[in-house]
Amino acid sequence: MAASAVLAATEQLTYRKGGWQQLHLLLTSIKEGFKEGHREADQPQGPAPQAEKGPSLRYYNWEKEIAPWVQQGELLGEGGCGKVYKGCLDGHDVAIKVVTPKGTGPEHLTHLHNAAQSSLQEFNNVVRLQQDSDLFARLLGITHHPDGTLCMVSERANLGALEDIPKELYPHEGLLLFSQYAHGVARMHELRTLHGDLKPDNLLLHRKSDGSLIGRIADLGLAQILLPGSSSGLDQGGTPDFMAPELELTGLTCEVDVYAFGITMGVLFSGMDPVEVDEAAKVASGPKVRVAKRRKVMSEVEDRVHAKFKEVLVGAPVVGSLVNLVFECSHRLPGKRPAAAQVAARLEKIAGSRTVGG
Repeated sequence: MAASAVLAATEQLTYRKGGWQQLHLLLTSIKEGFKEGHREADQPQGPAPQAEKGPSLRYYNWEKEIAPWVQQGELLGEGGCGKVYKGCLDGHDVAIKVVTPKGTGPEHLTHLHNAAQSSLQEFNNVVRLQQDSDLFARLLGITHHPDGTLCMVSERANLGALEDIPKELYPHEGLLLFSQYAHGVARMHELRTLHGDLKPDNLLLHRKSDGSLIGRIADLGLAQILLPGSSSGLDQGGTPDFMAPELELTGLTCEVDVYAFGITMGVLFSGMDPVEVDEAAKVASGPKVRVAKRRKVMSEVEDRVHAKFKEVLVGAPVVGSLVNLVFECSHRLPGKRPAAAQVAARLEKIAGSRTVGG
């Protein structure tokens, strides 16, 4: 079933109250509607025709296809709502996100209810965003856990999460890679969708068959669609070290996403931890900071970048422009931060600088 058709069938369900009712309706409609692109494990194999343009999705058989990989237990990650397992299905390396029940009695049911809501929200977000972009982790299909909660199967980025900037990608390819991520965030904002949890763990690196590298944004479980006329969503959590200082007051906004993106850039290019980047940005954007003080802080961060990539000769203006962009994105005042599309353009400009390479 093409993603656009799934979205049309489920979009209205995600805004109703009652996670279990939504989940039942969603699973029923998808299982019955997966004609194109769908085959159960015991059905004849082979490509299915697509009735319309867009990625095809499958409904997987839990016992025959998913359970063996879960039982094998090779974890890719673990969060508040569940675990992500490594698997291989239909020739694809996949990530299988499974809700992990917690507690007993009412606590158990509350957790599953919340997990159902979160899974529905993430499913809807992924389907909306991946229809016209290769910048997001690609959803291959879904299934449901025996306890009734939704499980999602996504293409696994073959190089994993961007835990570090490989030296061979610095600076030019690394800057262009981050411009891809920024374009992904900009696309989300254009579609009035906020990510809510940007950090290194949620930036994936994938090498395509032609050898080229692409960056993909993952984990849309906290992403929110802005209501008409609204510029902010609810504060639903996220990762504390990457949270903008105004989040509790304003809720989730485009500026909050840009702040997290700036901290992430600072962490991966300098080797500093998020708190160090945040503190440096606070000093640099202070209301009465002197030019000499700001220059000193910038120089300290630039030195960390140079130290991390000491084997790579890079002109000082390139590193200075990068650090300045990090500080702008993580400015203490939301109105001073650039839009995600501007961040992408700035990164491309820095990457194209003639001073790259010295």
